[in-house]
Amino acid sequence: MTGTLVREARQGQGLTQQAAARAWGVSQTYLSLMEAGKRPVPEPLVRRLARVSPAALSALPKADVRPDRVERALGRLGFPGFVHLTAREPLTNPTAVVLRAVTLDTVPARVVEALPWVLVRFADMDWSWLVDHVKLANCQNRLGYLVHLSRELASRSANVDAVSRLEAVERQLSDARLLKVDAFRRDLTDAERRYLTENRPAEAVYWNLLTRLRVEDLRYAS
Repeated sequence: MTGTLVREARQGQGLTQQAAARAWGVSQTYLSLMEAGKRPVPEPLVRRLARVSPAALSALPKADVRPDRVERALGRLGFPGFVHLTAREPLTNPTAVVLRAVTLDTVPARVVEALPWVLVRFADMDWSWLVDHVKLANCQNRLGYLVHLSRELASRSANVDAVSRLEAVERQLSDARLLKVDAFRRDLTDAERRYLTENRPAEAVYWNLLTRLRVEDLRYAS
């Protein structure tokens, strides 16, 4: 975590260095050195700041997320549909959550619908790490389409910064697009495959993905 993120988290809470040092259990001198990039930020402090700063949350270690805890992890990131599951869940890095979700053999529909929200909310996440690992799992078509939906979602709310970041990622993933057709469920029947092939949106065709999901289908898009 950088000193700039520490300073932004402090200022975002309206704290002076002196007040923040008292609240965070460090000396004002050490806090000043952290903000100047001359001292490391202790992980306990990163986790504390992650509760109030998306950028700080993105700085958490990218530990693996268990497949059966993806929904809980999404709730911990603040997604409204899963927040009730998170009472005892530790904070986790959004890039690790997205990676685990998109590389599941079958991504539950509720998880698919939550992911564009996460990608917009944490548009400043570590995209290089995420894209590299998604490519290793041959799931870039899934992520590419989700980034497309996220960009549309950010555009609707006039989130200019998120749109800019997502456009750059979309271009990067487009260069790595696979010719092999994928789906969020890999156990589709032949009939389901034919139906989705004939009824998917144009962008899903471009990403070689079998899905009917559109940004209009996201309940939070309005």
